[in-house]
Amino acid sequence: MGRVLAAVLGAAVVTIVAALVYLRGIRSGLDDWFPMRVGDRWTYRDAALPDRVVFDVVGEKDGAFVVERRNGRDLVTFTLSLSGRSVFVHETSQGNFDPPFEEFRLPPVARESWIYRGRFGDRETTVGSEVVSVSKTRCTIFEVAGHGGRTTYTLEKGKGVTRLTGKYEDPHGFGRREGFDWTLESFERGY
Repeated sequence: MGRVLAAVLGAAVVTIVAALVYLRGIRSGLDDWFPMRVGDRWTYRDAALPDRVVFDVVGEKDGAFVVERRNGRDLVTFTLSLSGRSVFVHETSQGNFDPPFEEFRLPPVARESWIYRGRFGDRETTVGSEVVSVSKTRCTIFEVAGHGGRTTYTLEKGKGVTRLTGKYEDPHGFGRREGFDWTLESFERGY
């Protein structure tokens, strides 16, 4: 009986350690592609805008990150979480997603696609996303919203989103944007 118990406990420990290593690898892959901690700052330039577009991770709330996007006097607040392989947007200052909107799946897998069906505030929202290209350090994700928005994200390891282009209304509810092309100017790590 003692040997059987020892074998079972040994197998359980090996299983737990293997699971932790696996989960750490997943989280590490997500962190590599979408770094996120309080104090992080991404600054983007769009030739069509007079001011820089700045994203600051300003805090945490219920296990999620609070991010402020500023462009001149315009301020939009997001609540984001990282879980498993996914980056989820829970809410913005314009409304809540129900269920949370799955923005990215990382590390990226070429040709992987997913569809979000839910609500943003009081409106039905459908968004299809696909990883269209992947290299060791860069990936491109294309997103099409059911209401006509199209957005292309370029992500780089260690920096997150380095370019964001698109047109028409976007899934975050910011209204009509006839065209935008944000290129990362700088990324600063927080504390």
